Amino acid sequence: MSRSKFKAMFIVFFDIQSILMAEWVPSSQTVNQQYYIEVMTKFREREKETTRIMEKWVDFAAGQRASPQRIVCEAIFS
Repeated sequence: MSRSKFKAMFIVFFDIQSILMAEWVPSSQTVNQQYYIEVMTKFREREKETTRIMEKWVDFAAGQRASPQRIVCEAIFS
């Protein structure tokens, strides 16, 4: 049986409760300052989008007149 020559790098952002984002690094990519800044930018954008969606759900739970389907559609298509 031969050993596999597979190598992979994985960048993971997590907090005490869960994994927030995971990013596979392409095999030809060197993780330098520029690449890491790109990954951090993606992470921030996802966090902003998640926060925006959660704020809409909180508004809905507080008695606003938006339906859950409408909130999801707005989040997807906006």
